[in-house]
Amino acid sequence: AGSGAAADWREKVPFRQSVYLRLALSAVLQANEALIATRARAQSLAVDRASPADRVWLSDLIAKYGVAAAKTPPTEALRKALLLRLDALPPSLVIGKGALDSGWLPSRYTQKEGPEFGRWTLGRVTAARTDGNGFRQPRAALQAYMHHLNTDADFAAMRDARAALRAEGRPLDG
Repeated sequence: AGSGAAADWREKVPFRQSVYLRLALSAVLQANEALIATRARAQSLAVDRASPADRVWLSDLIAKYGVAAAKTPPTEALRKALLLRLDALPPSLVIGKGALDSGWLPSRYTQKEGPEFGRWTLGRVTAARTDGNGFRQPRAALQAYMHHLNTDADFAAMRDARAALRAEGRPLDG
């Protein structure tokens, strides 16, 4: 193999797709576990009986998910609105949309159009707004991407469909 052999994997679409799917599925499942644990804690809180520390935690989470402004005292209505946004995402949806946004995981150094999960690392502009100081790890880009899907107005219909599936006791479906 010549010196270009190491870069040839980028041209082998089935291989690139296989690598992407294996990496993305594991990462999405792990990120979903964290979302489910945080959601379970938020679900378990009765706002009127929550400790001061739990109320601060809930208030911060409500602000992080764009339900209310920072430092807004939590209410039961705000907690319920938070739960519409704070939830796991169907892995098929995250992986499929991420594949489209990233071009099946090409290197950001070799193809500017394909950052992982549609986001640049190291402070470049992202497909979904900007990422501030950037992401030094793909996991951080994935978590921000999933947060974007859970909070951006463009994905409200997806969140409503997810809530309907939950209300019916059905599994999440991309």
